[in-house]
Amino acid sequence: MYVVLIDNDKWTVPMTRTRLIQALGNLKKMVSGQKQVDHFFVPNLNIMAEVPREEREFLYIMFHIISKLF
Repeated sequence: MYVVLIDNDKWTVPMTRTRLIQALGNLKKMVSGQKQVDHFFVPNLNIMAEVPREEREFLYIMFHIISKLF
């Protein structure tokens, strides 16, 4: 989830809401399988593949609800 940006103004307090929404969007993509969740030490190992489908569905629903709040 960590993204390195060259522009320091991207991490100012006024940008906090935008960064939170982007993080939630990334999490939703990871849970839905649209984005691979690489293992830190084994880059080609998709961590989300080991999570049971029911748990991924629950997380997807939760992230969808949270994203509607923001």
